Amino acid sequence: MDNNEFLISQYLSRNLFRFGLPVYGQGLTVRAGALFAKKLSAQVIFGAGGQYVKRGSYKPVNYEIAYTVDNRNYSQTFSPEYQQGDEISGQMGVDVLVNKNVKFMFDVMFTHYFRDLMDGEEVYGSGQKIVLKGSTYYRYNDKYLLAQILYRHKGKNEIRQGLGFIEEAYHLNGYQCEIDFYGQYAAVENAKLYALLDGRFYGKNEQGRNAASVIGGGIGIQYEATGGLIFDFRAKYMAGNLGDFLVEGIDFSMGVGFEL
Repeated sequence: MDNNEFLISQYLSRNLFRFGLPVYGQGLTVRAGALFAKKLSAQVIFGAGGQYVKRGSYKPVNYEIAYTVDNRNYSQTFSPEYQQGDEISGQMGVDVLVNKNVKFMFDVMFTHYFRDLMDGEEVYGSGQKIVLKGSTYYRYNDKYLLAQILYRHKGKNEIRQGLGFIEEAYHLNGYQCEIDFYGQYAAVENAKLYALLDGRFYGKNEQGRNAASVIGGGIGIQYEATGGLIFDFRAKYMAGNLGDFLVEGIDFSMGVGFEL
């Protein structure tokens, strides 16, 4: 990637944008995980699981150095190999069924990041992450509402200094809170219509940067074709602020699934 492409990939990797491929151009990624669930009572189900993410190496940028020797101009290009650290995470959750129409769900997830490597040497350590999520589900006849709130916190990063690592002087990861509402309010034959509403609220870090507040709403359509093929279309108008800048735009997504 050139410098402009690298900067764009950095912006798209931010949680605020919920970009579907946040690590595009950053090497091969392989995931493996396992989970289990146990019914504790007629109303309570407990679940737990874990996941390991293996990341490959890639060459993010090319550095060109120009110099002069004996009145002759020379240039040399460097392409350092970067390997983002692997991840290991664990998750636990509880579902509480109040009645046949109302359910509450609570989840907690912790992620540990291994250190990043450049040309085989450790150079950076990402802070550990914890995510708390609470959801409620309400159904009435053929309509339902799903409301969800998520809180994400990331610890201090580590940087290479001399022969060892130290924590960054300022905590560069502010808190992140996201609220989502999904409501199915109409169904016609094989199609379902949804109302969508969400808010994303990110706090400043210790340098007073990266704050954001964005809200939006829109509609979604899910169509089930023959053979269990499902098409999902969603469009939302989003507006708010990203630091000192006002932002607005259309968030459009499309997906295809298969149901047995």
